[in-house]
Amino acid sequence: MDAGILADYAERVYAWAVRRTYTTDEAEELSQQILLAAVRAIPNLRDESRFEPWLWGLAANVTRSFRRKMGRQRAMFSCDMPEEIADEWDPGENAEREELESRLRAKIAMLAENYRNLLILRYYDGLSTKEISSRLGIPEGTVAWRLSEARRKLRKELDTMEETALKPVDLQIDFFGLWDGDSRFAPVVFVRDALAKNIFYHCYEEARSVEELAKITGVPAYYIEDRTADLVRRNALTVTPRGKYLTDFLILTDRDAEWFRTHAERAIGPRWEKIADALARIASNAGKIPFYRGDRSEENLGWLFRFMASETARALWNPLPLPDPPLNYDGQNWGYLGNAQTGKVRPVRVSSNKCRNDAGERGRFSHTAYGGVGGIRAAGPGWHTWIDACEDILFRGGSEDREAVAACVREGYVRKEGDRFTVRVPVFTLEDKRAFDALCETHLGPVKEDLSEAALALAEGYAKLFPTRLAEIAKMPVYWIYQRLFALVMQKEAEGGRLPLLPEGEVCDVLVQFRE
Repeated sequence: MDAGILADYAERVYAWAVRRTYTTDEAEELSQQILLAAVRAIPNLRDESRFEPWLWGLAANVTRSFRRKMGRQRAMFSCDMPEEIADEWDPGENAEREELESRLRAKIAMLAENYRNLLILRYYDGLSTKEISSRLGIPEGTVAWRLSEARRKLRKELDTMEETALKPVDLQIDFFGLWDGDSRFAPVVFVRDALAKNIFYHCYEEARSVEELAKITGVPAYYIEDRTADLVRRNALTVTPRGKYLTDFLILTDRDAEWFRTHAERAIGPRWEKIADALARIASNAGKIPFYRGDRSEENLGWLFRFMASETARALWNPLPLPDPPLNYDGQNWGYLGNAQTGKVRPVRVSSNKCRNDAGERGRFSHTAYGGVGGIRAAGPGWHTWIDACEDILFRGGSEDREAVAACVREGYVRKEGDRFTVRVPVFTLEDKRAFDALCETHLGPVKEDLSEAALALAEGYAKLFPTRLAEIAKMPVYWIYQRLFALVMQKEAEGGRLPLLPEGEVCDVLVQFRE
């Protein structure tokens, strides 16, 4: 087999290494070792169809050896002890807790590296002893013993070991735009660790230096330096002329949610009932379209029709411009989006995760999962091969892609009954979708001016909530205002009993054909 195929896997091998090492230097070294081992061994691979399982099996073996070597090396070095860390909680909120955590974090910084590293992984990243064992390549029993010893050493100074001592930030990171790749290596995979989230959160409103971030997070500066370098490379952080760091994407907060809900209520005013009536008529008539219903309930379909109507109306009449997603480091157009909303303020939004299966000539359908309103879970999108498998099952009676079918069963898109497979997701053909869009134009057309006026009234004030340096990126959540007004109407319908609530966590999704 030609070793040249490995060039196509270099980025994926590096992604594998990033998730299994501490630093970019280690990740680069490990990925190089994996590729070198693969080049040497690939002539012995006779069955080309087994290439990927063979490659990742080899990568796992090389990684185990690499971890053992790095574990021995780390034990031989000690790191500089950072300064005492100042806790930035409001002193008036909980003075005793603030003092306890400040002292505890300072004492953690003074421990030997082998103890300190374990405490960071356990209480900062939230890893189990088994996960720490796997990451460091040391026995699980050793991890448990060292954690016990570390806590014992801390108890000489403190009576309590607080699991929240290092205060990891609750920040969700997703992306918007157009991205086509393996779901295991989606852009956010590389920036979702606990330390990265803390860096993003604390660099959002104010530029921070490495030293400042070390003090705020309680993590030694050498960890911060390595992580910030990688996050800059991933276009998630930017560096100021003075060498400080700023988060290079938007983070939605409770303040944003509170502002939007209050102002949207005023902007939509009494007009929400006209919009709700139009949505109800669309839902009633859409049920007469002979689309494939899957196994969804009438209540579920009622929500689905409203979600789909909001998308159709946005495409037809949204007065707010759609910005182009930024060109990112991998040559594709997408951007990060952070969410630090706590749930104390219920956000008003329509969430949608979509995969448009147009990467090749085969794809004809897109899959969209909706959520954000009424407790509906915005599930992840179905990937290209999964969509193909659903199409094959529905229109050809079965699929030869067993792996994709198994994934569809696992993710809930397909049900297995004996030797027979059934698609569970509703499906709209081109003809079905044209009939649905016509209903939207008929019933929402009379209220389109009401929606446009409300959206324009909100846009200017909402854009001012975000940092001026991110004004271009802020055009995306401003563009979403129009569809969020539908979410407000749907919430009001549910609160008034006009729209039955679905069981918490239920999925509302659809497959829609977009070409012959």
